[in-house]
Amino acid sequence: MEYKYEGHSLKSGIYKITNKINGRIYVGSAKEFKERWKQHTYSLRNHKHSNKFLQADFNKCGEEAFVFEVLEVTEGKSKEERLLIEEGYIKQHYDSGDMCYNLCDRAISRDGCKD
Repeated sequence: MEYKYEGHSLKSGIYKITNKINGRIYVGSAKEFKERWKQHTYSLRNHKHSNKFLQADFNKCGEEAFVFEVLEVTEGKSKEERLLIEEGYIKQHYDSGDMCYNLCDRAISRDGCKD
């Protein structure tokens, strides 16, 4: 598993997880990048990730096929502001599942879709 924090592991912002084999990506936001990747890794390794497509490719391609990268640091921004920025990135890549793992073109927090 490859991590590209670029020195921002303890900061907040927008990230993407890329499958290096097929190029599919997942875009998300985090209060702290390092902690969020730990959460993704834990659920993927335990076959409990909420995104069944990301989980299926993780199972098929293996852990080493994925890289976590910081797209944008959003220090000082609220959770709502982070979700708006995240949504902009998702909308750039969303294609109903061909190359984007995100299940919809809206940012979804752990509390559900934002309004």
